[in-house]
Amino acid sequence: LTGYESAPGQVKYFCQYCGSPIISKKDASPDKVRVRVGTMTSDINERPTAHIFVDSKANWDVINATLEQHSKY
Repeated sequence: LTGYESAPGQVKYFCQYCGSPIISKKDASPDKVRVRVGTMTSDINERPTAHIFVDSKANWDVINATLEQHSKY
């Protein structure tokens, strides 16, 4: 992996050969690491808990009405 500080206190890590994004970390949240779902090889049991950016969704996107909806993050 190779990383760079994309914003103060935020580092993004990529595959140094193909450039694929792998993980990112923020100094403000040292106990959290964002892992790109496409890098997972095991089953993912977690399910969405809400929809964000619903005001700018694609016209073909169907939103599950049983989940919370937010216009911004």
